[in-house]
Amino acid sequence: MSSDYLLDTGVANLLALLVASVAARASSAHAIYLPVIAIGELYYGAYLYAHRNQSTKYLDIYDAFLLRMRRSLVRPNAETGQIYGAIRAELTAKSQPIQHNDIWIAALARQFGLTLATRDHDFERVSGLSVEFW
Repeated sequence: MSSDYLLDTGVANLLALLVASVAARASSAHAIYLPVIAIGELYYGAYLYAHRNQSTKYLDIYDAFLLRMRRSLVRPNAETGQIYGAIRAELTAKSQPIQHNDIWIAALARQFGLTLATRDHDFERVSGLSVEFW
């Protein structure tokens, strides 16, 4: 079944690394989108790796990935902020917090009616979110 997907950071990383199973899932999707929040998380890891190992290996991989995905970027706006606040308050009230960047990604998926492609079961805590495990 073909659908439109928003990639969480973990799946974006696997797609950037050209993991065959994830690349196959992405190729069968109608459309895939990359949240700018995931870009920050990917580059954070790449810069840490570069500082520790004196290697730009992951910076180069993510630069190439970002070039491929540049037309599929999804950015937060004021409506995203409202959805973020609602999700965070709901999770806090249920004593089921998740990482703040994950809430932003979930808010974007909900806002744009996208299915979240993930391997992170924390997203199952977010009501009204369509999640698919890649």
